[in-house]
Amino acid sequence: MVPQPDMLDLCLLSGCHSVLEATWESIKLSDTTQVSDLISQNVNIFLRSAIKGVGFFIFMFKMSWKLTLVTVMGFPFIALVSKVYGEYYKKLTKEVQTTLAEANKVAEETISAMRTVRSFANEGGEADSYYAKLFVMFQLNKKQALAYACYMKPKHPAEGADAPDICTGLVEFKDITFAYPTRSETDILKGVSFTLRPGEVTALVGPSGSGKSSCVSLLENFYVPQQGHVLLDGKPVNTFQHSYLHSKVALVGQEPVLFARTVKENIAYGLSDVSMEAVVQAATKANAHDFISTLPKGYDTSVGEKGTQLSGGQKQRVAIARALIRNPRVLVLDEATSALDAESEHIVQQALNNIMQEHTVM
Repeated sequence: MVPQPDMLDLCLLSGCHSVLEATWESIKLSDTTQVSDLISQNVNIFLRSAIKGVGFFIFMFKMSWKLTLVTVMGFPFIALVSKVYGEYYKKLTKEVQTTLAEANKVAEETISAMRTVRSFANEGGEADSYYAKLFVMFQLNKKQALAYACYMKPKHPAEGADAPDICTGLVEFKDITFAYPTRSETDILKGVSFTLRPGEVTALVGPSGSGKSSCVSLLENFYVPQQGHVLLDGKPVNTFQHSYLHSKVALVGQEPVLFARTVKENIAYGLSDVSMEAVVQAATKANAHDFISTLPKGYDTSVGEKGTQLSGGQKQRVAIARALIRNPRVLVLDEATSALDAESEHIVQQALNNIMQEHTVM
């Protein structure tokens, strides 16, 4: 006679099935993601690299078969290193996947049996168990990161440390080739060289998309060129401290962004311990003091969200004052008056004429 399972056995079997199902779902999700990444990224990269490799090999062999053989002699060592690294990384990945599945199993088991957990007051114990699994995965992820870092290089260099006392404002673009990271196959600038000298105004003229604003971005160190250097006083801009560079290079854009704060706070934006005298002086240079004085609360008047309480010309003059209060050596005007009407443009242009002789202007 076959014994019938009692209710306790059925509950245990049900719980075991539920836990195994959670583990299986976690592994399945992880595997699916990895296969998706493999198909969408790695296969494409492999095919391109293989075609390039064959092409380079044929080209090298035609130039000098002897040098090509010398080069090929290093391939076994590279293959050995790649194999050792691949096996190690594969092992770590599998351990991470298994540990993640175990953590998900603990979570699923606890949530599905919440009444039991609560009745035995073991919430803390289950939380500790879940944390222990996550901590193991964290340690494995650190090993993965170290292995990954062995052959990866940062996309952006570390922040520079230079902050010289004197800055003349001499800017040089030397043989610049640049493409945006999202469109790396399209060069926006190619072999561009020019010099901005102190006390001079240099205009970049060209159709839309020709790279004028890209030059501004490179000077501001928002991007790093693929080739060449942008120099300030003979040093690459990425060797300067971030705060120092942006105190010496100030930007006034076509559509200045103001924050929903007072006029004073917008002019002194990014600076601490700025005196009212310095704010007024910058506003006066920017031809903005007169209209600010007529505002209901003067410099303590809120400009509204994105400066909606001010006209286009007023916003532009506040933006110029915000640039000037830093006492920059290089002033970048990215179509600063193109969006203004004739009267506002005339007023803003007067403000710019007052300060151009004192700076390097692009």
